[in-house]
Amino acid sequence: MLVDNAKEGKIVLYSELPVFNELKGRFKDVATKLVDFIIGACSEYEESKGRPLISSIVVNKENGEPTKNFYGLSSVPYNLCMDTWERQEVEPPEIVTTKRREFWLSELQETLEYWGKYET
Repeated sequence: MLVDNAKEGKIVLYSELPVFNELKGRFKDVATKLVDFIIGACSEYEESKGRPLISSIVVNKENGEPTKNFYGLSSVPYNLCMDTWERQEVEPPEIVTTKRREFWLSELQETLEYWGKYET
């Protein structure tokens, strides 16, 4: 589903993912965390193949951006990494928040460009 949406140039809401809705029905409040792990694993696989982070196309309905877990992926620069800020319960400074958004938008653009080359 992620690849199909990327090929079409579409961003996906968590609530649009069939796996999210299935897990939400079974696991309620932890569904987003479970889906984060699943799509994060997809991105790690894509990164190992030299492709951009496909989870960049999955965003929250509330803010239109990925969850903080996106910034826990291995290819995220250390200074933007979730481990550096959230897991230490430190609020990232505004400059980090801005740089994170720039990183995400760059990955999103690369993902859409990469998969846009392929027919649906």
